[in-house]
Amino acid sequence: MENKKDALDRVLNLIFTKNNIKYLIILFIIAFILRSIAAINISPNADEMVHGTHALGILESKKLQIMDQDAIWFYITDIFYRVFGQNLFGLRFASVLFGSLSIILVYLIGKLLFNKRTALFASLILTLSSYHIAMSLAEMDTSMVFFVLLSMYLLIKALKEQKNLFYILSFLFLGIAIMVKQIALLFIPAFFIFILYYKLKNKEINLKLKHLYYFIIIIFITIIPILTFNYLLYKDKGLVDLQF
Repeated sequence: MENKKDALDRVLNLIFTKNNIKYLIILFIIAFILRSIAAINISPNADEMVHGTHALGILESKKLQIMDQDAIWFYITDIFYRVFGQNLFGLRFASVLFGSLSIILVYLIGKLLFNKRTALFASLILTLSSYHIAMSLAEMDTSMVFFVLLSMYLLIKALKEQKNLFYILSFLFLGIAIMVKQIALLFIPAFFIFILYYKLKNKEINLKLKHLYYFIIIIFITIIPILTFNYLLYKDKGLVDLQF
Protein backbone atom coordinates (compact mmCIF):
# COMPACT_ATOMS: atom_id res chain seq x y z
CA MET A 1 0.00 0.00 0.00
CA GLU A 2 2.83 2.38 0.86
CA ASN A 3 4.44 1.85 -2.54
CA LYS A 4 1.14 2.63 -4.27
CA LYS A 5 0.71 5.75 -2.15
CA ASP A 6 4.25 6.91 -2.94
CA ALA A 7 3.64 6.37 -6.65
CA LEU A 8 0.37 8.32 -6.45
CA ASP A 9 2.10 11.14 -4.57
CA ARG A 10 4.75 11.37 -7.27
CA VAL A 11 2.10 11.52 -10.01
CA LEU A 12 0.16 14.23 -8.16
CA ASN A 13 3.32 16.24 -7.55
CA LEU A 14 4.11 16.04 -11.24
CA ILE A 15 0.62 17.21 -12.19
CA PHE A 16 0.43 20.16 -9.84
CA THR A 17 4.02 21.35 -9.87
CA LYS A 18 4.84 24.51 -11.79
CA ASN A 19 7.85 22.80 -13.36
CA ASN A 20 7.69 22.65 -17.17
CA ILE A 21 8.84 19.02 -17.18
CA LYS A 22 5.27 17.77 -16.86
CA TYR A 23 4.21 19.80 -19.89
CA LEU A 24 7.22 18.57 -21.84
CA ILE A 25 6.32 14.96 -21.03
CA ILE A 26 2.74 15.59 -22.20
CA LEU A 27 4.01 17.17 -25.43
CA PHE A 28 6.31 14.22 -26.04
CA ILE A 29 3.43 11.75 -25.58
CA ILE A 30 1.18 13.76 -27.91
CA ALA A 31 3.97 14.04 -30.47
CA PHE A 32 4.65 10.30 -30.32
CA ILE A 33 0.95 9.43 -30.75
CA LEU A 34 0.44 11.83 -33.67
CA ARG A 35 3.56 10.62 -35.45
CA SER A 36 2.65 6.98 -34.84
CA ILE A 37 -0.80 7.56 -36.35
CA ALA A 38 0.81 9.24 -39.36
CA ALA A 39 3.34 6.42 -39.75
CA ILE A 40 0.58 3.81 -39.78
CA ASN A 41 -1.80 5.62 -42.13
CA ILE A 42 0.25 7.54 -44.72
CA SER A 43 0.59 5.62 -47.97
CA PRO A 44 4.13 4.49 -48.83
CA ASN A 45 6.13 6.34 -51.46
CA ALA A 46 8.71 5.18 -53.98
CA ASP A 47 11.77 6.20 -51.90
CA GLU A 48 10.50 4.24 -48.92
CA MET A 49 10.15 1.08 -50.98
CA VAL A 50 13.81 1.39 -51.97
CA HIS A 51 15.12 2.34 -48.52
CA GLY A 52 12.98 -0.29 -46.82
CA THR A 53 14.36 -3.18 -48.85
CA HIS A 54 17.94 -1.99 -48.41
CA ALA A 55 17.49 -2.01 -44.63
CA LEU A 56 16.31 -5.63 -44.53
CA GLY A 57 19.01 -7.79 -42.94
CA ILE A 58 21.73 -5.17 -43.35
CA LEU A 59 23.15 -5.97 -39.90
CA GLU A 60 23.93 -9.53 -40.98
CA SER A 61 25.38 -8.32 -44.27
CA LYS A 62 28.02 -6.25 -42.42
CA LYS A 63 28.00 -3.66 -45.20
CA LEU A 64 29.96 -0.47 -44.59
CA GLN A 65 27.95 1.60 -47.02
CA ILE A 66 24.98 1.75 -49.37
CA MET A 67 25.81 2.96 -52.88
CA ASP A 68 23.46 5.96 -52.70
CA GLN A 69 23.28 6.60 -48.92
CA ASP A 70 25.25 6.12 -45.72
CA ALA A 71 24.48 3.01 -43.71
CA ILE A 72 23.65 4.31 -40.19
CA TRP A 73 19.93 4.88 -40.87
CA PHE A 74 19.65 1.41 -42.42
CA TYR A 75 21.28 -0.20 -39.36
CA ILE A 76 18.84 1.60 -37.05
CA THR A 77 15.86 0.64 -39.22
CA ASP A 78 16.92 -3.01 -39.32
CA ILE A 79 16.94 -2.99 -35.50
CA PHE A 80 13.37 -1.66 -35.45
CA TYR A 81 12.37 -4.29 -38.02
CA ARG A 82 13.40 -6.88 -35.45
CA VAL A 83 11.32 -5.19 -32.75
CA PHE A 84 8.13 -4.39 -34.70
CA GLY A 85 8.40 -6.79 -37.61
CA GLN A 86 9.06 -6.15 -41.27
CA ASN A 87 6.14 -3.80 -41.79
CA LEU A 88 5.49 -0.13 -42.52
CA PHE A 89 5.50 0.91 -38.85
CA GLY A 90 8.82 -0.82 -38.22
CA LEU A 91 10.22 0.85 -41.32
CA ARG A 92 9.08 4.31 -40.16
CA PHE A 93 9.65 3.97 -36.43
CA ALA A 94 13.03 5.74 -36.53
CA SER A 95 11.29 8.89 -37.76
CA VAL A 96 8.53 8.51 -35.17
CA LEU A 97 11.00 8.11 -32.30
CA PHE A 98 13.58 10.71 -33.30
CA GLY A 99 10.88 13.15 -34.41
CA SER A 100 9.25 12.92 -30.98
CA LEU A 101 12.57 13.23 -29.14
CA SER A 102 13.31 16.37 -31.17
CA ILE A 103 10.54 18.10 -29.21
CA ILE A 104 12.63 17.71 -26.05
CA LEU A 105 15.77 19.02 -27.74
CA VAL A 106 13.93 22.07 -29.09
CA TYR A 107 12.86 22.81 -25.51
CA LEU A 108 16.39 22.42 -24.15
CA ILE A 109 17.87 24.66 -26.86
CA GLY A 110 15.14 27.25 -26.39
CA LYS A 111 15.71 27.30 -22.64
CA LEU A 112 19.44 27.88 -23.14
CA LEU A 113 19.00 30.67 -25.68
CA PHE A 114 15.85 32.36 -24.36
CA ASN A 115 13.72 31.21 -21.41
CA LYS A 116 11.49 28.33 -20.31
CA ARG A 117 8.27 29.88 -21.61
CA THR A 118 9.70 30.48 -25.07
CA ALA A 119 11.23 27.00 -25.08
CA LEU A 120 7.91 25.38 -24.19
CA PHE A 121 6.08 27.36 -26.87
CA ALA A 122 8.65 26.31 -29.47
CA SER A 123 8.19 22.68 -28.43
CA LEU A 124 4.42 23.04 -28.74
CA ILE A 125 4.76 24.40 -32.28
CA LEU A 126 6.97 21.47 -33.32
CA THR A 127 4.65 18.97 -31.61
CA LEU A 128 1.67 20.13 -33.68
CA SER A 129 3.56 20.93 -36.88
CA SER A 130 1.67 19.17 -39.67
CA TYR A 131 4.81 19.17 -41.84
CA HIS A 132 6.91 17.53 -39.11
CA ILE A 133 4.18 14.97 -38.43
CA ALA A 134 3.90 14.18 -42.15
CA MET A 135 7.66 13.52 -42.23
CA SER A 136 7.15 10.39 -40.10
CA LEU A 137 8.21 8.39 -43.12
CA ALA A 138 11.06 6.06 -43.97
CA GLU A 139 13.33 8.99 -44.81
CA MET A 140 16.62 9.98 -43.21
CA ASP A 141 15.80 13.65 -42.68
CA THR A 142 13.93 13.45 -39.36
CA SER A 143 16.57 11.21 -37.77
CA MET A 144 19.35 13.43 -39.12
CA VAL A 145 17.73 16.56 -37.68
CA PHE A 146 17.50 14.92 -34.24
CA PHE A 147 21.28 14.37 -34.15
CA VAL A 148 21.90 17.88 -35.50
CA LEU A 149 19.72 19.34 -32.72
CA LEU A 150 21.53 17.22 -30.13
CA SER A 151 24.87 18.44 -31.51
CA MET A 152 23.59 22.02 -31.47
CA TYR A 153 22.43 21.76 -27.84
CA LEU A 154 25.79 20.36 -26.72
CA LEU A 155 27.66 23.05 -28.67
CA ILE A 156 25.71 25.81 -26.92
CA LYS A 157 26.40 24.11 -23.58
CA ALA A 158 30.10 23.93 -24.49
CA LEU A 159 30.24 27.64 -25.32
CA LYS A 160 28.41 28.62 -22.15
CA GLU A 161 30.25 26.33 -19.75
CA GLN A 162 33.59 26.00 -21.59
CA LYS A 163 33.77 22.23 -21.06
CA ASN A 164 35.78 20.18 -23.53
CA LEU A 165 33.51 17.16 -23.07
CA PHE A 166 30.55 19.06 -24.51
CA TYR A 167 32.61 20.09 -27.55
CA ILE A 168 33.66 16.48 -28.13
CA LEU A 169 30.11 15.13 -27.78
CA SER A 170 28.75 17.90 -30.02
CA PHE A 171 31.19 17.06 -32.81
CA LEU A 172 30.54 13.34 -32.35
CA PHE A 173 26.78 13.70 -32.80
CA LEU A 174 27.26 16.01 -35.77
CA GLY A 175 29.40 13.26 -37.29
CA ILE A 176 26.59 10.76 -36.67
CA ALA A 177 24.12 13.18 -38.30
CA ILE A 178 26.36 13.31 -41.38
CA MET A 179 26.49 9.51 -41.42
CA VAL A 180 22.68 9.44 -41.32
CA LYS A 181 22.38 11.87 -44.25
CA GLN A 182 25.18 13.83 -45.90
CA ILE A 183 23.16 17.05 -46.15
CA ALA A 184 24.09 17.57 -42.48
CA LEU A 185 27.49 18.70 -43.80
CA LEU A 186 25.83 22.06 -44.47
CA PHE A 187 25.58 22.61 -40.71
CA ILE A 188 29.37 22.73 -40.39
CA PRO A 189 29.73 26.32 -41.71
CA ALA A 190 26.59 27.29 -39.80
CA PHE A 191 28.12 26.01 -36.55
CA PHE A 192 31.38 27.87 -37.15
CA ILE A 193 29.51 31.11 -37.90
CA PHE A 194 27.53 30.66 -34.69
CA ILE A 195 30.72 30.06 -32.69
CA LEU A 196 32.29 33.23 -34.10
CA TYR A 197 29.10 35.21 -33.44
CA TYR A 198 28.90 33.95 -29.85
CA LYS A 199 32.57 34.72 -29.19
CA LEU A 200 32.34 38.24 -30.63
CA LYS A 201 29.06 38.99 -28.85
CA ASN A 202 30.57 37.96 -25.52
CA LYS A 203 33.90 39.67 -26.34
CA GLU A 204 35.77 36.38 -26.29
CA ILE A 205 38.47 36.58 -28.92
CA ASN A 206 40.27 33.40 -27.90
CA LEU A 207 39.48 30.62 -30.37
CA LYS A 208 41.15 27.48 -29.06
CA LEU A 209 42.81 25.44 -31.79
CA LYS A 210 42.36 22.22 -29.83
CA HIS A 211 38.61 22.46 -30.42
CA LEU A 212 39.30 22.59 -34.15
CA TYR A 213 41.55 19.54 -33.78
CA TYR A 214 38.77 17.74 -31.90
CA PHE A 215 36.38 18.56 -34.72
CA ILE A 216 38.67 17.37 -37.52
CA ILE A 217 39.63 14.13 -35.74
CA ILE A 218 36.09 13.20 -34.68
CA ILE A 219 34.50 13.95 -38.05
CA PHE A 220 37.27 11.99 -39.79
CA ILE A 221 36.71 8.99 -37.50
CA THR A 222 32.95 9.01 -38.09
CA ILE A 223 33.30 9.01 -41.89
CA ILE A 224 36.00 6.31 -42.00
CA PRO A 225 33.39 3.72 -43.16
CA ILE A 226 32.58 5.91 -46.18
CA LEU A 227 36.24 6.39 -47.07
CA THR A 228 37.05 2.71 -46.55
CA PHE A 229 34.09 1.56 -48.65
CA ASN A 230 34.97 3.87 -51.54
CA TYR A 231 38.66 2.96 -51.40
CA LEU A 232 37.90 -0.77 -51.54
CA LEU A 233 35.24 -0.30 -54.22
CA TYR A 234 37.52 1.80 -56.41
CA LYS A 235 40.42 -0.60 -55.95
CA ASP A 236 38.26 -3.60 -56.88
CA LYS A 237 35.84 -2.18 -59.49
CA GLY A 238 37.16 1.24 -60.45
CA LEU A 239 33.92 2.77 -59.09
CA VAL A 240 32.89 5.07 -56.24
CA ASP A 241 29.49 5.62 -54.61
CA LEU A 242 26.95 8.24 -55.64
CA GLN A 243 28.20 10.90 -53.18
CA PHE A 244 31.77 10.78 -54.44
